[in-house]
Amino acid sequence: MAGCRQVTFDMDWGKIPVYLIHRDMTPMTETLTGNFGKYAKRYAEYERNDRLGQQAKLFDNWYVLKGSHLWDPGYLGKYDPTGYLKNTAKILAKPLNPLIRFYLLKAGQELKPHVDFKTKCCINFVYQRKFSGITVEGVTYPYGRFLLDNTKMHGVPPCTIDRFIVSFSFGERYEIVEEILRKNGILKRSSTTV
Repeated sequence: MAGCRQVTFDMDWGKIPVYLIHRDMTPMTETLTGNFGKYAKRYAEYERNDRLGQQAKLFDNWYVLKGSHLWDPGYLGKYDPTGYLKNTAKILAKPLNPLIRFYLLKAGQELKPHVDFKTKCCINFVYQRKFSGITVEGVTYPYGRFLLDNTKMHGVPPCTIDRFIVSFSFGERYEIVEEILRKNGILKRSSTTV
């Protein structure tokens, strides 16, 4: 379908220090500097004025792990104490080497529709059992674990509870990663089943 496929891999959340990661999250707007600052201007096109005439920032309510969003967090340290996440990255998309990122959308908030400029696709795992699905080009997918084409317009409607995800992000195109996941037995067979 429209750039979103369910994956079959089950994340072992007991091996991830979710509380510690959650505690160390920071608004993404604070990361739109330095090397990533060049993308901040491109994201400005998604901003709009709200009914009070104030500019609505796309990433004001989108949180990332402080210090690890803008570069390869090759050393996750206390956030991956057993190496589970690095090993999972190798299993999911061998021979590719995805970046491991963490994102948080707080309860009552939404992630406005946008496309990503650096990340071409990602495999996301939602921690919560109840969550808002992801919308890709107007179609909502209720998946808690999925491959996403980040070059297509996507967003998340308002959540009733916090929505925390672990993301394995790729610079390779969606079709390339999709084929590798298919070969690795990670994709759900039918992309139309929801």
